[in-house]
Amino acid sequence: MRQPLFNDEVLAIEHRFTEPKHHRRLFQELSQKWREAFAACGDLPVQPSPATIDAWVIMAWGGRRYFVVAQPVAAQMAAWLLEIESMFCARLGY
Repeated sequence: MRQPLFNDEVLAIEHRFTEPKHHRRLFQELSQKWREAFAACGDLPVQPSPATIDAWVIMAWGGRRYFVVAQPVAAQMAAWLLEIESMFCARLGY
């Protein structure tokens, strides 16, 4: 049986095998991929700024990580995802 790599048990011990530099690198690389993805979308009414994209990465990634710990019911997760999508679309002019 495969154990999930992204669960509350892993998050609880994460500090034992990661350093701040690892978190910074992950954030920088993930933000860069998001920037590249948005830059490739030439039909957006508004291109988000790098600062906006960084904030979105923190919001989405941090929220997802917190949900792993909080273990919400499926309806709560669905509502959160819908709200995140709504905020992104509103900011992008949709």
